[in-house]
Amino acid sequence: MTPDSTQQTITSEELNKIQDLKSTGEKFIIEFGSLELEMLVLNQKKKDLEDKFMKFKIEEKNFMGMMDYKYGNVNLDIETGILTPRN
Repeated sequence: MTPDSTQQTITSEELNKIQDLKSTGEKFIIEFGSLELEMLVLNQKKKDLEDKFMKFKIEEKNFMGMMDYKYGNVNLDIETGILTPRN
């Protein structure tokens, strides 16, 4: 479609600038969307790790409770396995 004499147009430089601005804006939208998706994945990984950590802490607490019940109030040398009475 060619402009007729009654239509007003912008310069080709202005049109190019507007098109460049639109293209740059669209790139930002794509990058923000991509970043949001990455954050969703990372947040899910964080939640999964937190869940695993909480299960670990429960297992650790239960095992240490069982060890206290079995051996009493003692110190353990974790390198040798030797138990000594606590003062």
